[in-house]
Amino acid sequence: MMLGAFRANIPAESIYHFFFGFLAMTPIWFGFLAGTMYVLAKKIKISHLVWINRVCGTVLIIYGIKLVYDGILMMLSI
Repeated sequence: MMLGAFRANIPAESIYHFFFGFLAMTPIWFGFLAGTMYVLAKKIKISHLVWINRVCGTVLIIYGIKLVYDGILMMLSI
């Protein structure tokens, strides 16, 4: 099993552990994020949220460009 854009493989016998770990951790992670935002909602100013959005957007754009670049290289090598 290939993990996203990373070159990491999971052996066939470990797929179920990975899958059930993913199912268990997803609600925990998003619960943690929601709880953190609930606690910090009154303390964070709109200007801070704008900068957080800009930084996150920049990271996503850079990662997207890398994926497109890697995809083009993969298509050219075929």
